[in-house]
Amino acid sequence: MIKLEQLQQFLVVSQCNSLMDAAKQLHRTPSAVSMTLKHIEQELGGPLFEGDRKQQLTPLGLFVHKHAQASVAAHRRALDDIGRYARGETGVVRIAAVPSAATQQLPEAIAHCHAERPQLSIELHDTDSAAVHAAVSTGAADLGVASLSKGDKTLHRQLLQVDPFVCVCAANHPLAKSKEPLRWSELQVHAFIHNGLCEQIDHPTVQQLSQNSQLQVFNTASLFAFVRRGLGITLLPAKSVTETQGLATLALQDKKAERSLYLLQRQEESPAPAVRQLAKEIISQYQKGI
Repeated sequence: MIKLEQLQQFLVVSQCNSLMDAAKQLHRTPSAVSMTLKHIEQELGGPLFEGDRKQQLTPLGLFVHKHAQASVAAHRRALDDIGRYARGETGVVRIAAVPSAATQQLPEAIAHCHAERPQLSIELHDTDSAAVHAAVSTGAADLGVASLSKGDKTLHRQLLQVDPFVCVCAANHPLAKSKEPLRWSELQVHAFIHNGLCEQIDHPTVQQLSQNSQLQVFNTASLFAFVRRGLGITLLPAKSVTETQGLATLALQDKKAERSLYLLQRQEESPAPAVRQLAKEIISQYQKGI
């Protein structure tokens, strides 16, 4: 069997036109290089060079030279590709994230990764926390940014951000004039719009507001439109309120009402290098934002 290393030595000899010069370049003895050439010739059943001076290739030598160059070049390309992948410079990273994450820290993290790894492909899907968990759990996403589901311990998680809930109402709503943080009882006399994030607040008043709500809106952009129209108030994490025109956000007295965002990954699975690099960048961006 002819090895790639032997073909590489043959190419050096053919370029140098001298066994002695090739041996110096290869940091081997002339006899060792000569033995390599003889091994190739024995394997192929014919000479590679005309005569002993190694200056002119035989027809067999020309054919071997052509394919040896292609093999060596392919080997180098493969090693380059492997190196880039191992350094997290190539590959595809799929992210599922809640909308507030998709519009805040993630763009900066992705931009930084693209600046350092322009060949890296990134897919971002914004959705609710339940869908993020499902995507990461099933392997449809490599990384997730979302709140934790109750009792969910199937995914590896790292805390990224703790965000207090606020009351969101129309700018001309009576509550908008409040100067002090709101008590839960102050919300009970107003129409309430339930959204999926309300389920993260463990308080009987909020649970009652959600149960009695006659309007449920789960898309954040649509939710803002309904609140702005005066159809009700709602509760959202402060950093998820990305629109302010026509809206007012009011602090709550209950400081326990907060949303925790986590970076989610599958457990017992080694992430691809690119996934590992982007995860580090996401964590870094959230740490900067704290």
